[in-house]
Amino acid sequence: MSETNTFQQRLKMLIFCSFVLSIFSCSKTVYSHQDDKGESNFIVYSTTYKYKEKTKHSRFNTWGKYVVKGDSISFLIFNSKKIPYTYFSDKYIKFRSNKNSENMVIKVRDKSEEPLIFANVILMDSLRRIISNAQTDIDGNAYFRKSPDLFYIDIVYSGYSKFKLRYQSIIGHDIQIVMEENEVNDGRTDSNLTFQIATALSYKLIDNSKQKSLERDGVVYYNKIKND
Repeated sequence: MSETNTFQQRLKMLIFCSFVLSIFSCSKTVYSHQDDKGESNFIVYSTTYKYKEKTKHSRFNTWGKYVVKGDSISFLIFNSKKIPYTYFSDKYIKFRSNKNSENMVIKVRDKSEEPLIFANVILMDSLRRIISNAQTDIDGNAYFRKSPDLFYIDIVYSGYSKFKLRYQSIIGHDIQIVMEENEVNDGRTDSNLTFQIATALSYKLIDNSKQKSLERDGVVYYNKIKND
């Protein structure tokens, strides 16, 4: 084995050990949220965090670093498939009735009201199996046919948080949604010092005399402090 490979293996082990020590040797704050869909927790350490989720449709753990700026905290996640179920937005505008039409329109915009071109609109049944896909055009509009099998709609666009909808909540209307930008460049993948994209999940930090909490769009994570 070459000296270079040996050095890289030792460096990777050192990084791993440092991370483990940062988790298990420090105080931690646990932020918890429960609703009818399930339960999720952010376990925050001095420089890192662990996220745990258990719902009717998902169960996973993930970890990463976080950044605090003013009264907000951003959790960096490198696996875009492991986004907390509570983070998905359900804010939209019903701008036109389509009760007499076989088709439906979803307008996809950014915060400045500019259209997002080639955003993917994924149509799924009650078991989240994909029925079909649509894509926004040059005006940021996606067109698709209504279906009795349609239950869920996901809108995905690179650099933005995934937008999830329940079809029953918008049936009979064309809608407009605003996607939230949430990706940043951060994090070294390994000892070769290359970088990858991390999704930043941002919450407002609330610290009053009674209890600390995290809040975003009405979803609140309440905390309890544990010391190891």
